[in-house]
Amino acid sequence: EVQPIISSTQETVETVRGTAVFVSKHLVDPVLKANSALRGLGKVVGNVEAIRKAAGFAAAAAAAASVTGARSQPQAAATEDDPQTQEGSTGGASGPSEGDPTNSKSKNLDKGENK
Repeated sequence: EVQPIISSTQETVETVRGTAVFVSKHLVDPVLKANSALRGLGKVVGNVEAIRKAAGFAAAAAAAASVTGARSQPQAAATEDDPQTQEGSTGGASGPSEGDPTNSKSKNLDKGENK
């Protein structure tokens, strides 16, 4: 009585195993491969779009530079060593410097007065 049940169970297990292999081979694998291919294609399209935008930006910058490039020179950035940017040399936030002709102290020194 037990032997036929064991035999039937083994046949069922073999059938389930065969079905699982068939489904995996003919359904799951192709779906995964298609999904992978579509994701890769999406990445390529995204990269092409980014390259196209960068090329458009570079072309626009080159066109703008060619129109104004002959007429204007790029100005150098101000540095700490630049006397025009140092505080006090042009009567900035710290007030006029000693050599500044608008400085009342230097006017008094020129007249011989010392305050």
